[in-house]
Amino acid sequence: MNTSRISRLSLLIGIATVSATSNAGLVAQWDLAGGYANSVSNGSALTPFGTQAWLTDTVGTTSRQVLELTPGSGPADDPYLTVINPIGGNGGGVRTNIFTIVMDIKVDPTFGDPSFCSLLQTGSSHAFPGALDTTANQNDGDLFIRGDGGFGISGDYEDEDTNNPFRFDYTQWHRVVRTIDCNFAAPNAEYRTYVDGRLQNQVQDPSRIGFDGRHTLNTTQFWLFADEDHEVQKVRVANVKMYDTALTPVEVAALGSLTRTVSGKVNGGFFNRMEVQFRDAGTTTDVGTPKTVAVDASGNYVVSAPGYGNYDMTVKPAGYLRKTVNTNVTSGDVTANLNVVVGDIVNDNVIDLSDYTKLVINFNKLSTDGDWTIPDADGISPSNADLNNDGVVDLSDYTFIVSAFNALGDN
Repeated sequence: MNTSRISRLSLLIGIATVSATSNAGLVAQWDLAGGYANSVSNGSALTPFGTQAWLTDTVGTTSRQVLELTPGSGPADDPYLTVINPIGGNGGGVRTNIFTIVMDIKVDPTFGDPSFCSLLQTGSSHAFPGALDTTANQNDGDLFIRGDGGFGISGDYEDEDTNNPFRFDYTQWHRVVRTIDCNFAAPNAEYRTYVDGRLQNQVQDPSRIGFDGRHTLNTTQFWLFADEDHEVQKVRVANVKMYDTALTPVEVAALGSLTRTVSGKVNGGFFNRMEVQFRDAGTTTDVGTPKTVAVDASGNYVVSAPGYGNYDMTVKPAGYLRKTVNTNVTSGDVTANLNVVVGDIVNDNVIDLSDYTKLVINFNKLSTDGDWTIPDADGISPSNADLNNDGVVDLSDYTFIVSAFNALGDN
């Protein structure tokens, strides 16, 4: 696997209506609602291969037909779409060095490879300046979704500089945008990947992706959702667009989102993941299944809401009181900061004598002790009493319980 950069050629896979500004440079658009035709004048249709079907799904707020591609038993019969490249060489080279890809997709990782899903195979040989591929699956894919929701190639699936939380939720439709700029005159090759209008990953000068390199496009044809060693998953796709420019962050944001997100900061937490459950507002009726959400070192998180509506979001990390906040995403994304309270060792949503007792029993236990993770008759291990996750049950954990004694969690 590998990487790439942005400029002004854009390949977009999406269903939403795009603003006039972001239509600048639009060279192809395939609305996958029962056919493969290109709605841009004189554009070529997509060519399907493998098991594909037309289904009805709700994309954003619209019920419509979409295309579903189901993996086969191996690369020889895995499905993909062949794209006739309408751009040609640019950026000073013989290949398409500048472009953007936007995909409105929904991915099911239970079909196919559980760890990776290829979204794009550029058709450019990985050995510069090797020959262009003439058929699909001659080489590795060139943009992947990793199982944890990261986007990238060659081990680079997250932006270490900004520590962006992963936003891709496998239960939801998302607009994925990739911009590439391998312009000969540019000081560094670069690619950016956005999810629902927000930067997910940025890679500069990655190996073998530069001018006329691996991540530039074969000017004859390239492939969507193809990979030579079966790193594919079941994908639903609603629309494909292609631009001859790399969209700017402002232009990407103008494309909007297919889902609503709730994001914010967790205050008072000592964890890097939490389970989130949405409910109908004002009730205890669950909407969908719980979502495991990453929390970065600064406490930032982002999670996709079940849809456009008014929900309560409840969080109950082990050892913490339940926190419930309203997240009405009817009109747009919502920011919800969470002030969580630690000390509920027995996880009954109240901090009381039972928690204090478990702490006393495990006082001075260390993570190096042999019984650190072994539960007692109540299912509580010494590690559960280590409320700040520093590897020892000590006075700091005692302080948390005393300061919040008799506190109750939300319903």
